[in-house]
Amino acid sequence: MPRLVTLFLFCILFTTRIRNVAIASRFDPDRLRIIDTYAENVLVRGNVPLNNKGEFDASMILKVILENNQLVGDSKSFSKLIVVTLLSSRSKDEAVVLREIRHGITTTTTTSSPVLAELIHNPVAGSWLSLVVPSWVVPVVVDTTGGAWELTTTLYNLLRSEQTSSTSGGATAIYVHCMRGMDRTGLVAGIYSMRYLEYSLEEAQQANWGVAQRRLQFLEERSLEAAASSAIRSRRQSQY
Repeated sequence: MPRLVTLFLFCILFTTRIRNVAIASRFDPDRLRIIDTYAENVLVRGNVPLNNKGEFDASMILKVILENNQLVGDSKSFSKLIVVTLLSSRSKDEAVVLREIRHGITTTTTTSSPVLAELIHNPVAGSWLSLVVPSWVVPVVVDTTGGAWELTTTLYNLLRSEQTSSTSGGATAIYVHCMRGMDRTGLVAGIYSMRYLEYSLEEAQQANWGVAQRRLQFLEERSLEAAASSAIRSRRQSQY
């Protein structure tokens, strides 16, 4: 009898895990949010960019962004999609998704698609260092954000660079994502908002709550808190 109970519980846990992976590995338009805009270019957060067939679909992502036209502004089309994936190739599930995204982007760029697609692979995760390192040394001495701080610098510059400016009648969309678009993506979006959009820590947390309906996971939350004072200091320094 105990063996049957154990087997039953194992089956439930295994089925739940498979279901969660399946849900996470399909694009959910309700998790898409505009983070920042510059000219006609737009920085967006979301979850994994695969359609119901499990295939990368640039047009699907861009369509949903354009449906938020009150935020994007006058953009009527996008000529380029830059996918910034935070997935880890060390995770078996995420490695499968990452391969599909790479394949889809390669296919998009080698066909007659009107949209140029590009991939930036930058794994990010909350860092245990945020538990022990004083926030005043972040990120000057030690990066306790798992790479998120440096990535936000890249995103800020990329959004404003000449390479992503509209040159062929369309703008550029930069799409940042993890699997569920909640925790790692929330960490990156939160740090970006505090550094460049003058969000407070509470405002950054509230913005992510609007997507996930919960707080960030523990390490991501601590990493975001560790970055808050540095974000304020960074804004002050930029004023001089």
